[in-house]
Amino acid sequence: MNPGEPLTITSMLHGWKKVVTDPMSWITGATIFVAGVKPVPAPIVTNTEGIVARGISGATFTESIISKTLAASPEDLITLYRGASGTESGSGTLFLTQDAEYAAAYAKQNGTTVSSYQVSRSGFNQLKNEGLINVGDKNGVLVNAEGKTIATGGEISVSNQAVRNTILKSKIND
Repeated sequence: MNPGEPLTITSMLHGWKKVVTDPMSWITGATIFVAGVKPVPAPIVTNTEGIVARGISGATFTESIISKTLAASPEDLITLYRGASGTESGSGTLFLTQDAEYAAAYAKQNGTTVSSYQVSRSGFNQLKNEGLINVGDKNGVLVNAEGKTIATGGEISVSNQAVRNTILKSKIND
């Protein structure tokens, strides 16, 4: 349509053939229409790079966050014990206990040694509450060859590799 040209149906529809037959024009028109009706929220972009765990609250954890969460300060320590032979594979579930006697009974029964690890009590509890550390209440039962119970204790299990590796790095004895 040219300036000064009278407005007719033909002049109004001139150029609409391209708009009607071009899907990109539909998307643009729909976007403009929707934007005029209500605001269109900006897309949420979440950078998931480096996330190694997601807690039950939806919180995400990287290895660095897990390491900082479990970093122990002298006033916020929890000691965990593990009976280990040193031949365990590096990819399975890590079993620990807070009960030194239970770990010693396991070590004696299985010909292993007891290792100690210190982590932040508050960090441990945070990861426990997020479901990344599982704590049982007297769920471990050690039985000798004759089937006699020799010890019971609360076992802690850790399946997430980043949490597992961070705890193993906190070893305080050899």
